[in-house]
Amino acid sequence: MRAKSKLTLLFTMIVVSGAAVSSGVRAEIVRLDPAVRPTAESVTLTLDAGRKAYSGVVDAPLEVQKAASKIQFHATGMTFDALSLHGADGHPIAVRLDRGDEGLVTLTPDQALAPGEYALHVEFHNDFNTQAVGLYRMEYRGQGYLFTQFEAVDARHAFPCWDEPGFKIPWQITVKIPRDEVAVANTPIESSEPSGEWKIVRFRRTRPLPSYLIALAEGPLESIPIDGLSVPGRIYTVQGQTRLARLAAAETPGILRALEQYFGTPYPYAKLDLIAVPEFWYGAMENAGAVTFADRVLLVDTDHASVDQRRVLVSDVSHELAHMWFGDLVTMQWWDDLWLNETFASWMADKITQQLHPEFGAELSGRRRASNLMTIDAQPSTRAIRQPVTDESNLLTNVGLSYQKGRAVMEMIERWIDPEVFRRGIQQYLHDHAWGNATAADLWGALSAASGKDLAPVMKSFLDQPGVPLIRLRAAGGEVYEIAQQRFLNAGATAPAESWVLPLRIRFGGDFGAATRTVLLESKSTRIGLDHPAAWILPQADGIGYYRWDVPRPMLDRLATESSDLMSPAERVAFLGNAGALLNGGELAGDDYLHLLEGFAADPEPEVTTTLLQQLGSVDTAFVTESLRPQFAAYVRRLLEPVLDRIGMQPRGDESAAVSGLRPELLAWLGYQGRDEKVLEYGRREAQRFLEDPSSVDPALVPTVLRLAALHGDAELFETYRRRFEEASNPFDRNNFLMALGTFKAPELRQKAFDYLANGPLRPTEMLGFFRPRGTDSWRDAADRDQAFDWMRQHYEDIKSRVPAEFLAYLPYFVSGCSADRLAAGQQFFAQPDHQAPGTKANLERVAGQVADCVRLQKREGPAVARYLETHSGENTN
Repeated sequence: MRAKSKLTLLFTMIVVSGAAVSSGVRAEIVRLDPAVRPTAESVTLTLDAGRKAYSGVVDAPLEVQKAASKIQFHATGMTFDALSLHGADGHPIAVRLDRGDEGLVTLTPDQALAPGEYALHVEFHNDFNTQAVGLYRMEYRGQGYLFTQFEAVDARHAFPCWDEPGFKIPWQITVKIPRDEVAVANTPIESSEPSGEWKIVRFRRTRPLPSYLIALAEGPLESIPIDGLSVPGRIYTVQGQTRLARLAAAETPGILRALEQYFGTPYPYAKLDLIAVPEFWYGAMENAGAVTFADRVLLVDTDHASVDQRRVLVSDVSHELAHMWFGDLVTMQWWDDLWLNETFASWMADKITQQLHPEFGAELSGRRRASNLMTIDAQPSTRAIRQPVTDESNLLTNVGLSYQKGRAVMEMIERWIDPEVFRRGIQQYLHDHAWGNATAADLWGALSAASGKDLAPVMKSFLDQPGVPLIRLRAAGGEVYEIAQQRFLNAGATAPAESWVLPLRIRFGGDFGAATRTVLLESKSTRIGLDHPAAWILPQADGIGYYRWDVPRPMLDRLATESSDLMSPAERVAFLGNAGALLNGGELAGDDYLHLLEGFAADPEPEVTTTLLQQLGSVDTAFVTESLRPQFAAYVRRLLEPVLDRIGMQPRGDESAAVSGLRPELLAWLGYQGRDEKVLEYGRREAQRFLEDPSSVDPALVPTVLRLAALHGDAELFETYRRRFEEASNPFDRNNFLMALGTFKAPELRQKAFDYLANGPLRPTEMLGFFRPRGTDSWRDAADRDQAFDWMRQHYEDIKSRVPAEFLAYLPYFVSGCSADRLAAGQQFFAQPDHQAPGTKANLERVAGQVADCVRLQKREGPAVARYLETHSGENTN
């Protein structure tokens, strides 16, 4: 699943966790007894998206391995019309049925069941879900469609099942659907027979799969073939959208070939269908053989695709197809090893994207994402990647850490033991556990056997404990240096001490040139001798490694002032993230930090400039009050106008993809924070051109120019955007107009946008859309955050009725930012029993930690930052 790409982040404010827990939450999970288990499951469903309900039949042969007093399975919300249990001889067995909280069904016979074979038969009916989870119904242009989203525990809302990843069995799916409609499932169609106005579609029996990987799509679907795969494959869309599927069809074969080559085995399933879903909470979901995607990810106009759209498409398809091996072929035994799925798929997506499209800069953006995640992991409320999962409110709440922390640790390990050795270990792991389940220890064992190194201490120290290490390097005489570690925390925060087993790769240089040194840090500190006198030392060579670092100030200053000469682009990206951490940790003063950032404004690498913009965003959030905004605007213009002058407002035919991706961000910054009149006028002009002729504006610039025009737009423009949003047939356009509606600054239009958000014809997945897409924070200030928080409080009950229960746990992120007053109001609001969805308390604690860190930073360094901006803005602001 991706945020999982299953997720871009739910809202931009939700940065701690990229995925949501599934619906059906209770205080504590009751694990099913593995000694009483199905050996297969047959599901027959009568489906019509024109109706609100459906019916079904489940048959499951059971194996009782030892005497059992009960049989348990999951089924939530549905009505049982008939239920029977039979022994191997066919005789019925009387049972008492009890239905517990949130789907646990218990069948108790009069006498204990002897070991042997049994058969369970259940007939049921249920309403379709309308919140885009479980088996759900949606409408697109007046037509009904059915889709599924089962991770983590929503299969039980669709039909009776053993809804745990450890129950991995073959499935036989059969559907009765309207005769003229189409059904898609995990396997190819085995037979399709007409039955009056209906038809009965029987799919081939699957290979072993857990319930959360079963998928269905049904309705008047259209499709195009994916040519060049090693198995049959198609892309399915709602009516009228296949024209947007050509790019995905063109990219997918190369992605699959690259994965087959890496894993050394063919794609493991009988077909590969990609399904574009208009209502989808996540980015995508790795259902075996039937991968579902948010339509905005998969459907891209080939003739008018931006670099960012192409990059997201390639990365997300790579992520989900990597899961076909890592997650589907070999599945975690329990949710505490979800990182096994998500870490590897995220790491693999970057690797494949970099291999196939180096112009997208996946390697550099991966370094930046890892650094961003370390900022979150520095908070005392952070949690370990791997931890016991005992209640459904925390099944997937840590997926954000799994994606990026796990990916960074995986990259660090791969470099330490050698990429080819790492690959052999992965291949052996997949071979040993194919079609079954595995644990973290199984992976460590395979990688350790391949490398001859004991990886368990390293991996456990990063996976089984929270936080991020800080590596301090200090001279100890001559060419000897001491390397010490401690837990990194923002200044003023407290948390238990931790210690890591950490492979470091240090790069250093001087008159002799440059050299590298690898060190395995196994204790609190150690000493190393370098072969040459070092004028500078970079403790994070290649920008790889999940840790923060500090070196003597002269070395830090030299690295900053000679960054392009001494560091690679990846190292410069990591350096900027690390400098921000040093500011947060009290190791770097606010004015010194701003001065350091200035040295990177002329960097030739676009990804470095993108990282610089992120650091400026942190400065904005923490320090820029309304009275200081003119000075900050002047500072932004001084830093960024030369960059824009260098690359130009308009795309050039010979420019790199990285430059094309940077330009919209630069324009957004100069227009919003920089208050640059030339950029604002450009945005108004280009937005009008787009409204008159969408093909006249570069696709990469469309989201930015629409929003730049909205900043000072009038009621007529607002109505134009609203109408175009409702009429849009391209998901990219629909999302762009929705986000632009949230950017109007006139108070009456801002209020109108929030009213529309609550009352307009938005899909459930779009209701929180103003707060989701990438780059949103660059358009928001404290006043925007206050208004968004007030809106959430006023519409909590409406939100609660329209979104899945699990997403309510993330509403505390409306409190995030740098306002103690907003935090206090949020704590008071979420203290009310009616506002305490499962998981809310934990997320509120995280937000409180983030806000407290920011407020302390503001108090400590705010005066220095203000003085610096007032004297270094580059122009008179009075």
